[in-house]
Amino acid sequence: MFRRFTLADLLLWVTFVALVLAIVVPLWRHRQRTMAMVDRVTAVAASADGLTLASLQGDGRLFVWNGQGDQKTMLQTRGRSGNGLSLLSDGQLAAISDSNWSAPRFELNVWNLGTGKLQGRFAATISTVATFSPVADVLAV
Repeated sequence: MFRRFTLADLLLWVTFVALVLAIVVPLWRHRQRTMAMVDRVTAVAASADGLTLASLQGDGRLFVWNGQGDQKTMLQTRGRSGNGLSLLSDGQLAAISDSNWSAPRFELNVWNLGTGKLQGRFAATISTVATFSPVADVLAV
């Protein structure tokens, strides 16, 4: 009536479960990263002098490179979904339009790239994009 499992049967089932997990887990992790926009570049900017380049990821990480292509810094900004990025003409400040879609809140944050600290935060009622003037230290919203 009852079938007895042998060691070979047990090893077969353990191998089968391990293979299924080896396929399903990486696919599930990839889907989670894709849904969270972790690897997506949402904005890029270059300074007016051409010596600084920055990219904003979908999870709020800001990567900054120098003119030779060496990474200068990486900042974790406050937003989950940045939709605008601008650099000051000398590449010392970055303006990032952050939005949080779970609670409709929009902010414009100005970061000091040398220190990695937040210099200022401005609240907005709608999604904004800011741009630094290439000739003067003026931020246009």
